[in-house]
Amino acid sequence: NEQPQLVRDAKGRMWCFFRHRSIQIDEVWSPSLRGIRLQAYSHWEYFGSSFDGQSWSAPAALDQSSGRNDFRLAVCPAPSGQIAVAWAADGRSWANSYPPVKNEIFAGWMGSAAPAQPAALRSYAEAPAAQPAAVHPSEPQQIERIQKASINASGKTYRIVRGDMHRHTDISFDGDLDGSVWDFYRYTIDAAGFEYSALTDHNAGEDNEYFWWILQKAADLFHVPNRFTPLYAYERSLAFPNGHRNILFARRGVRTLPRSKEELAGTEGAAKLYQYLRQNQGLAMSHTTATIMGTDWRDNDPELEPLVEIYQGDRTSAEYEGAPRAPRGGDKKTQPGGYKPQGFVWNAWAKGYKLGVQASSDHSSTHVSYACLLVEGVSRDAILDAIRKRHAYAATDNIILDFRLTDLRAGDHLMGETFSTSERPRIVCRATGTAPIARMELIKNNKFIYSISPNKDTAEFSYQDKDAKKGESYYYVRLVQSDGQMAWSSPVWVKIE
Repeated sequence: NEQPQLVRDAKGRMWCFFRHRSIQIDEVWSPSLRGIRLQAYSHWEYFGSSFDGQSWSAPAALDQSSGRNDFRLAVCPAPSGQIAVAWAADGRSWANSYPPVKNEIFAGWMGSAAPAQPAALRSYAEAPAAQPAAVHPSEPQQIERIQKASINASGKTYRIVRGDMHRHTDISFDGDLDGSVWDFYRYTIDAAGFEYSALTDHNAGEDNEYFWWILQKAADLFHVPNRFTPLYAYERSLAFPNGHRNILFARRGVRTLPRSKEELAGTEGAAKLYQYLRQNQGLAMSHTTATIMGTDWRDNDPELEPLVEIYQGDRTSAEYEGAPRAPRGGDKKTQPGGYKPQGFVWNAWAKGYKLGVQASSDHSSTHVSYACLLVEGVSRDAILDAIRKRHAYAATDNIILDFRLTDLRAGDHLMGETFSTSERPRIVCRATGTAPIARMELIKNNKFIYSISPNKDTAEFSYQDKDAKKGESYYYVRLVQSDGQMAWSSPVWVKIE
């Protein structure tokens, strides 16, 4: 029950109108699964109840009031004692829950002209509420520490911004548990304290231009310069092998790109998507890559797809099979979303793809996915610039990570960068955790070459790869805390001449 509204009628009654949610589980055809799956659908409807001085009446439903959670009701008391009510609905029904049919406005009357007999009101003393246990008691201090952190390299100073680039609302067909557009911003701004975010409903409401207008307008409405920057975004979902991608823009007004039958069938690749992104200065990011929503890495454009979602709060890690928080073989219990090992990120790196990493949520999950960017500013352009440069790391908590390669000739190169040198590179990593750091592991070309176990909240190491040979290699670091929280740096690619 949400969005209560109180109104007093002309006869002295108090009325409460509110939005109530009903749920029905349907069997639906899943193109990704190529079979039937269960899908929960929600209907938010309006109800009204009156108080006669003794008790509240049984809530009465307003006919044909189904729609999104964020629909609003208008009420006005009439001299007769009735309440005039106007409401919006979108025509959905249990037989046709999604997509909605058409937005309509309805009006009607509630109550009767009979006078009320209110009893004498009694003063109300609210009982003290029990204070819930703090789930993340140190988070305010951790956020402040990240916001004050600075990373200096090659004469530039970067700050770290935390965000989430993959969340849904009830505009998505599968957004049953995700809440409204307003709930998204309540979470990202107030609960998580992010500096940026991207709301990625499926094709912005299945290519419905009205929904896309709502999402873009909300991104402008909640934009607070120098504090919080929403991106214009949506999810473009295709079954394996094309896979799901989140699409990002710094400019408003780019229409969604409908999915062709050939793309859905996997007989057409990403060429049309790349053309669309190039024309509109957009970016794409694959996610859930080792699932039936993932890819076999048949397509890649490093200028248009700089990052991959290596960890997702709603599911698992896509680093490699058996990695921490990653699935184990075909065990369905460890890989919700189906199992496609071709999509592990290690396979993309082995093919030579230059992909940085980030972590985001998808559905439902909170406070376990952080897409951390090293930025020079917090405008939309600056955020997308950091993504393009792969100045990014993934984390499951408020962890600070500074990973770079350096040598005497080429200087410092931050995570995500590429460079050439004739020297054996030196790897430098510094981290501040939210719990003791159990181990920091250095990976080169998908092989572990060095690790430390500091067992304290801060750690750093410097390591020179004396086995480095001519040709290109990539290095990244993975951090695991004693409480299981993790962070992954984007790789640095170095070519030894």
